[in-house]
Amino acid sequence: MTTCIPTRMTCIPTRTTTCIPTRMTTCVLVMISLIGIVMSAAAGAEEGAGRGEEADGEEETDGEDGTKGEDGTKGEEESVEKLKERAEEKESEENYGDAGILYDSIALIYKNKTDWDNAAEYYIMAGENFIKGEKYEDAGKSYSNAGDCLYEKDDFNRAERCYEISKHNFERFDPDYDASELNEKIEECEERSAKESLMTTLLIIGIVLAVIKFSAKTSIGCAFSKIKNKEILIVASIYFIIALIVSVIIGIISASVVIDRLMNALFDFGVMFGMFQLIIALLLIGFGLRTISKWNKGKDITRKTFLMMAAPCPICTSTIFITCSLLVIEGMHFINAGLLVGAIFFVSISGMTFALRKIKTKRTPSSLGVVMVFFGLIYFLTILIVPSYLKASRMNISGSEFPLIDTILVSFLGLILISTGFIFKKIEIKNKIERL
Repeated sequence: MTTCIPTRMTCIPTRTTTCIPTRMTTCVLVMISLIGIVMSAAAGAEEGAGRGEEADGEEETDGEDGTKGEDGTKGEEESVEKLKERAEEKESEENYGDAGILYDSIALIYKNKTDWDNAAEYYIMAGENFIKGEKYEDAGKSYSNAGDCLYEKDDFNRAERCYEISKHNFERFDPDYDASELNEKIEECEERSAKESLMTTLLIIGIVLAVIKFSAKTSIGCAFSKIKNKEILIVASIYFIIALIVSVIIGIISASVVIDRLMNALFDFGVMFGMFQLIIALLLIGFGLRTISKWNKGKDITRKTFLMMAAPCPICTSTIFITCSLLVIEGMHFINAGLLVGAIFFVSISGMTFALRKIKTKRTPSSLGVVMVFFGLIYFLTILIVPSYLKASRMNISGSEFPLIDTILVSFLGLILISTGFIFKKIEIKNKIERL
């Protein structure tokens, strides 16, 4: 008994001293974990709610912005209309000063929207009213602003005119006015106008030469065939109509879009382009040889085979698109561009055809066959050259990669070789003549 009691007594304290702290620690840890979970959940909920509120706020903001954008646009349109009505009323009442202020406000609205046409128009109207109201300083400011808008629009001739009117009105208001800034703008407009007119002239010359080059193939085909003069005019009229249709297409779409898509098509579908050229080359050579063969047998088929020379090829059609688009980009109306290009085609085809027929040379159907074979070989040459050019145009080639001294050296060596060959050939011919 004495031995068991201490054992029990020792066991009880052991259980009490070891188990109680363990349970308390576990409870504390569980409580801490639960508190941590609850706090993290609460924080996550708050964060989610915050994000939801931000998203809702963004949606509301977007909605408000969209509403504001629509309402703002409508509001601006309504305000512009109201300003126009008030300006017209003031103008009818001969209150030109207030009318000028109102027109100036309308112009500012359009200027902030980068609508340079309307901005310039209303600045000019404001300037005209200020001049009528003898407010020359305000008139000078309005015309100066109009010139700035027209300059942004690249209409340098009208911009120069507005700057000159602005300068004149400032000088009427203050005879000692320093017009150095306006003089600089006027000089810059003159320079830009001169460059623009030069570029326009060169562009027109290039267009005429390109059209004449493609008209030559049709003209030669018509001249060497047995078709009548009326039929020649019909062929020329077809080209005129094609140019007009192309210009209408450009007016419907956009000149810049047409050029962009056309150039992308040339780059992206180079294989198809080469196939078209190959087919045309084979047809020209084939029908040319057939024309020669049939004429040797006494049969003339030029009324049929000349169509291969007269029909517009893909390059010719692309040239019509590009020339009309460039003229439209330069400011010409698309109908006028089509009429100009079509007229050049009509005049060049009919003129060159009749001129070739008046030349007194022996022309036979076999002559047309030879010409067709020649043009077929030219088309074969384009198949070899154009794809290489299209690939080279995409390469970043800098002139600094080719030192000038190396270029001069290679050119000089080539000149020496050519000269040597020429001299030896001349000596050989001279020796043959002496032997004879």
